[in-house]
Amino acid sequence: MDIRKPDNALKFKNDGMINSLYICRDGQNIITGDSNGYLKTWDIRAGSALQSLLNESTKKPISCVAVSKRGHGNDEEPRYMAVNSYDNVIRIYDRGIEPPKTQLKLIHILKGYKNKGWPIKSSYFFGKDYQYSTQRLTYDIYDDSQMDSADHVVYEKDKPLEASLLLATGSADPYAYLYNVGGPEETGELIQRLEGHTDFVYAVDFHPFEPILASCSADCIIKIWAPNAKGKKKG
Repeated sequence: MDIRKPDNALKFKNDGMINSLYICRDGQNIITGDSNGYLKTWDIRAGSALQSLLNESTKKPISCVAVSKRGHGNDEEPRYMAVNSYDNVIRIYDRGIEPPKTQLKLIHILKGYKNKGWPIKSSYFFGKDYQYSTQRLTYDIYDDSQMDSADHVVYEKDKPLEASLLLATGSADPYAYLYNVGGPEETGELIQRLEGHTDFVYAVDFHPFEPILASCSADCIIKIWAPNAKGKKKG
């Protein structure tokens, strides 16, 4: 908005309903995901789309665009982007070394969750010590502290959560899903299904710099999931 003018300073016309958007750190570009299955990068100054990418060939709607924001005051433009689609697939894109100028590259395809017909959202956890590597992390991650048989994180001492890149997503079933997306291309994998809700999980969100996850559901409950650093199960 330009407060000096009575109307909107800028207006963009898209050919489909926009379901999700992300404003780039430079303040000059906006990325949208729409009902026609397109990811578009809009130039605010030009008032038009700079890039347009079809997420998948059957043009299923996109429900969420999430980026791998690094916490601790880091203001770099996030490199990785997750796109939830109505085809029950999350696609992870590498945005390159100079996003949003560089082209998107598909690096992971994640399956196992349900998205068709519902506005499901996802969220990244970007560990402060994460560096892209060929190592694969193994986890048995979360459950909320209110449950009697809570499953907690189990990880090797030399591969802590702080060195990981994770993606959590809601689902059109009573679960949230957790994926490891920090390894090499095509190694993204489901590492845990989080059980505890009794209806669709519409959205999840990670703490800005801690591996603490919130999930919200059609069961009218918000759950907070926290890891057990000792790698033990609560009994």
